[in-house]
Amino acid sequence: MKVVLDTDGGLDDALAILTAVNLLPPGTVVGITTVFGNVDLHQATHNVKKVLEVSKDPSIPVYSGARAPLVSSVEATEKWDGHGPDGMGGVAGIAKDRGVQPNDAVPALIKYARTYPGELVVIPIGPATNIALAIAADPSFVSNVAQVLYMGCTIKGEGNVTPHAEFNTACDPEACQAMLTAFAGKLTVVGWEFTLEHGLP
Repeated sequence: MKVVLDTDGGLDDALAILTAVNLLPPGTVVGITTVFGNVDLHQATHNVKKVLEVSKDPSIPVYSGARAPLVSSVEATEKWDGHGPDGMGGVAGIAKDRGVQPNDAVPALIKYARTYPGELVVIPIGPATNIALAIAADPSFVSNVAQVLYMGCTIKGEGNVTPHAEFNTACDPEACQAMLTAFAGKLTVVGWEFTLEHGLP
């Protein structure tokens, strides 16, 4: 199994990254792609690099991805203040480089899917924009990916953005629909409610 994490660089994502990188066998996590969401794209990329610095494998490549949803040009959700201004509770600091970064997440996703056909597990833990763009860019992407594990949606219809909408899905509902449709049969959805069932404060 090989893994690519697709993340919007928040506090919860930091925990997921450290868990995957530190507990899975070395070499399992082959790359991390970033997307807008908890913070803007530049900050998300900065945060992931900061998290990797304290992981067991800081050499994992990070690829910058989508800065906005597929349809809307603006982010349609309010940020949760609990992430802090940097998305990491002040630990990562504000990203100094605010320049345009290359959108290399989609080519990276396609590359890893072709390199590890039937073996790659993609784990989106932010808006699904990069995944939807990869689906549109490469007809073989879906068949090459072994499985998608998506943290998003709401099983009971209880949202954290609106009464019925979960944050990752609400950020880019069209991308989520494209991903759910394309990967039907080899996609596991971990709903928002499930992420609350843990012993951490």
